Amino acid sequence: MTKRISVPNSIFSFLGAFAQDRAGATLIEYALIASGISIAIALVVFNVGSSVDGLFQLVVDSF
Repeated sequence: MTKRISVPNSIFSFLGAFAQDRAGATLIEYALIASGISIAIALVVFNVGSSVDGLFQLVVDSF
């Protein structure tokens, strides 16, 4: 014997409104853009840091 769970119509109306709301999609798009930019900045800083470290080592070795 199975029991049926009744779901109020308000939940369906909420889910329908949520599915048609485009503000969340825009927020996700901006978050993806921001994360891509932050990854690019991290990669540049990491690579420049390695170059600067090599330059400092060259200066130290020259003395």
